Amino acid sequence: GLDPAVRGVIRQVLDEGRLLEDHEFDIAAALLRRFLADAQASRGDWLLLNGLPRHAGQAREIDRLHPIRAVLQLTAPREVLHERIARDTGGDRAGRTDDDRARITARIARYEARSAPLVEHYERRGAACLEVEIGVHTGALDTARRVASGLREAGLDTSSGAR
Repeated sequence: GLDPAVRGVIRQVLDEGRLLEDHEFDIAAALLRRFLADAQASRGDWLLLNGLPRHAGQAREIDRLHPIRAVLQLTAPREVLHERIARDTGGDRAGRTDDDRARITARIARYEARSAPLVEHYERRGAACLEVEIGVHTGALDTARRVASGLREAGLDTSSGAR
């Protein structure tokens, strides 16, 4: 299990609706290292990181742990994001206490300021950058199909070594 102090930091980050900062990133890095070890992942394996890294400082750390060969950016207009969250389109919002309009707007602004620039960061490093637009009712299966199609079109074979 996680150290109680680490759990406390994670709870605080979630409660405040903020991102892990560079000085706290050792928490995410430790979890990723453990996952890589448990999965016996090699540097050639594909690994899907959802929501990690969140900003440039984290990207530099991730680059040391595992190569990033492709970046997938799911995009939608702000109103679509608000509507998806309000409708719980993905079915994963139950129990969330941070889904009021003001907090969602703040998360979108934080993403635009700190996470969106990661696409350019990875483009400069030669990673394939794919953009898939989603709508209010776009489901997981349709999104997965669009992603797979985009990867094929980019000439990226993820059929072997996927984790």
